[in-house]
Order: sequence, then C-alpha cells, then structure tokens
Amino acid sequence: MPKISPSITRLLTIAMFVTSAFADTVTLKSGEHIEGKITKETDKDVTIEIRSGGVVDERTVTKAEIEKIDKISPEVEAYRAIDRIRLQLNSFPAAQYEPYIAALDAFVKQYPNSVRTIDVQTTLNAFQAELKRVEGGEVKLDGNWLSKAEVQKEKVQIDGRIAFNYMKARSAAGDYVDALNAFATMQKSYAGATTMPDAVELALKIIPALKAQVERAIPEQKILQDQRDKGVKTASTTDRPEMEAAVKKEDESAEAAAKAADTSGRWAPFIKISAPCLISLQKKAENEEKRLLALKLGPMRESVKLAEDARQKLANGDKVGAEAELKDASRLWQANELAKRLSADMVAEKTTVSVPVSIPAASEPAAAAAAATPEPKGPVKKMTPKPKASTPRPSAAVAEANGSSAPVAAKKDVEDAPPFYMTLPGAVAIVVGLAIVLGGANFVVKMKKRKAEEA
Repeated sequence: MPKISPSITRLLTIAMFVTSAFADTVTLKSGEHIEGKITKETDKDVTIEIRSGGVVDERTVTKAEIEKIDKISPEVEAYRAIDRIRLQLNSFPAAQYEPYIAALDAFVKQYPNSVRTIDVQTTLNAFQAELKRVEGGEVKLDGNWLSKAEVQKEKVQIDGRIAFNYMKARSAAGDYVDALNAFATMQKSYAGATTMPDAVELALKIIPALKAQVERAIPEQKILQDQRDKGVKTASTTDRPEMEAAVKKEDESAEAAAKAADTSGRWAPFIKISAPCLISLQKKAENEEKRLLALKLGPMRESVKLAEDARQKLANGDKVGAEAELKDASRLWQANELAKRLSADMVAEKTTVSVPVSIPAASEPAAAAAAATPEPKGPVKKMTPKPKASTPRPSAAVAEANGSSAPVAAKKDVEDAPPFYMTLPGAVAIVVGLAIVLGGANFVVKMKKRKAEEA
C-alpha cells in the first residue's frame, strides 16, 4: 500500500483540534464578530488569538468596545474537536486509526455523563471494530469489505485503488506535488491496476495546474531570496552566524531533495524560495505531460471493460466467452493485471484438469491369464495339433478402420507373442502327436510279425 506522508497525520491532528483551540466569540458594539481563542482577559481589555489561512495572530480589544463575549464550555469545545470524526467508504491503514480512537476515548473518559457520550461511544466502538478487521488483513473499498484471501489475490488492484483515492484527495486539497507522487507510485508498483486510465486522466489535469503554480513562483523566488539575504545581512553580529548557517542548511536540503526527485523519477517538493526545486518541477511537468498525452486511454479503458466482463462470464461458467474477451483485453493493453491474472488462472485450471491416465501394457493381462491356466493332470487326451492360421495379420490402418481402440498396441502384442510350440497348449499337442505316431508304428510292426508267424 502507498505510504502516507507524515504531514497527513499532522493535518489530521490540526483538523481534530483546530475548532477547539479557536472556539470563543467576541461581539463588538460595531457588529463585528471575532472568533478565536481568548488567551488573556483583564478588567480593561481582552486578547484573542486568531487563525487565518494558517497564520496565527493576536488581537486586543478594550472592553468598552465589546458588546458581549461567548465562551464555549470545555465540554462543547472538546465535542467540537471530534464531531467530524467519521468512518469513510474506504478503510485506513491500521496506524491511522490511532489518533481518532485516542480522541474519541479521551472525550468518553473525561465527560462520562455528557448527553453526547453515547454517540461518541458508538463512534468509538465502530472505529475499534473496523481497526480489528483491518489488523486481520481485511480492506474496505467503496463500502465493501474484502477478505484477507481476496486482499492477497487482488493486491495490485486494491493498492492501486488506494493510491488513486489518495491522489484524488491530495489534488482536491491543492497539494499537486503530493498527488503526482501518488501517481508516480501507481506507475511504479501498480501499473496494471484498472484505475490507471483514470489516474492518467487526472494527472493530465493536475500537471497544467502545477505548471501554472511554478511559473508564478519562479519570479517570486528571486524576490524571496533577496529579502531573506537582506534580513541576514542586517541581523546583529550575534545572530548573523546562526542565521547564515540555517539558510545554508535550508538551501542544501532543498537542492538535495530536488536531485533525489530527479534520480528516483518522483516530483520535487514545491518550495518557493528554492530555485533547484522549481526548475526540477518545471522540467518534470513538461516531460511528463508529453509522455502521458501520447498514451491511448481509449484502448486502455476498453481493455479494463473486457477484463471485467470476462470475470463476470467466468463467474457464470462461460469459459469460452471469457477466454476470448481476455485475449482481446491483453491485446489492447498488455499491462492489464486483471486480464493477465485471469488468463493465468484459466491456463492453470486446464493443466490441473488434464491429468494423464496410465494404461497397463496389453501383454500383462495375457501373461496373467497364462499364469492362471492350470497344467493338465492325469492321462492326456489325444488331440490333433491346431494348424497354423494362414490368414495374414491385419495392418494397423485396417484395425483402426474396423474400430480397434489401440491398433498399434495390438499389432505389437501379436508380433511379440511366442511361437505356438513354446506355449503350454503347443507343447501338449506335440507330445500327444508323438504318442500317436509311435503307437501307430508299433501297431504296424506287430501286425507284420503276426502275418509272418501265420505263414
């Protein structure tokens, strides 16, 4: 998942407590309302701390000018600090829940009898329950929870969606550099995410806005630098060395950040007083805009649609239709991770189903049958030897035409069979034949001897 900038946590803390820090209202007799935090009050005047556009200022007014003062009670002040804390459609990284839970829990413990405590406790319970699911590996996207297994399987798509949502949020806040760095993360780690076409389109809207900011800042940079240098020169001899060291460190840090961004392919920080940072941003914006304009978003979007349709067809059992759409999706956008993953899953499924079947050799059952044939016992009946068949063996092609399931194997079995005289039936037949021949010869000899005696 994309790393969240430490500034986000600081912004969160400010958002949680800014209302509580500046919640008092002083109404003047002129009708003006001053909202802020009363930091000092005497018999004659009131001092109010005011925040405007990130700048903190103080204003002191006499009590003669004041119509009324409305001070917020500590309980209301504390509630206003947490009133806007709500769960979102997307879950946060686990660490981001901690400041929310701590603020909600602090209110419940400090004001257990408040009429608002029940609602705060309900919100606290919801945050704690969601944190438990996130720690268990689940992720919530657009209000829908994905299991740990789904998260692992859809990692590229989920992380790509989170990075894109962060990109949109930073763009809406006007932090164009942070938004484009989120886009850089997407390109490096989640290039095949289905949100990439939308991210490219958003980047093409952000870059011109950033270019305009940089173009305005470049002339101002020289003015700001001159003012800073003048301030250092006019400083006292005691403060000047320390200020010069601070300025040098600041410039070196900004220059190093610009070089690091150029090397890593990211965007340099937007520092108005740093010429290296502004120049880096200007060049990066020009080159990146040209590159992104050359991309064909139409085929990318069509590829995403085909991959999503293929996933639905697979869910409905239409594997043939899904396979065709996945081929088209990969052809239109080769980096489409969803299309590549679903195609790989289909190939793996086919490999698993196609398991080879082992067929025993044809000679094995014949040998088994021969072994099972008992040897003859007792007197052997006279048998006429079985003449050899004169019919030629059928060729493999003929056997196949006649419906033989394994013509080649059958032919091999016939060719490998032993001669008839070496089989048990052949041996018996030969013995019987010899017996008949010998018996006949003996019979002829006896008859000739009898005739000779009678003569």
